[in-house]
Amino acid sequence: MLFRSDGATALGVDALEVALGGGEDYELLATMPSGAVEEARARLREAFGVPLTVIGRIVAGAGVLGVVDGKAAPLAVRGWDHFA
Repeated sequence: MLFRSDGATALGVDALEVALGGGEDYELLATMPSGAVEEARARLREAFGVPLTVIGRIVAGAGVLGVVDGKAAPLAVRGWDHFA
């Protein structure tokens, strides 16, 4: 798992639900061609000293799938809609 559930368990909430839709976003998310990742990684490290982490990939099809414990499942739209 990519997140710890101890705190969520103590609070009586679902850790995955909080991670996917909690709204406390402190990272930027970007999409780019796979061939651009290494240059972007180097530029971010050089300019700001921060890492670039690949978290997934965009493929043809409909919907969004998440992978938890090696199992893919559809993800529902959650969280704050900034454009609503």
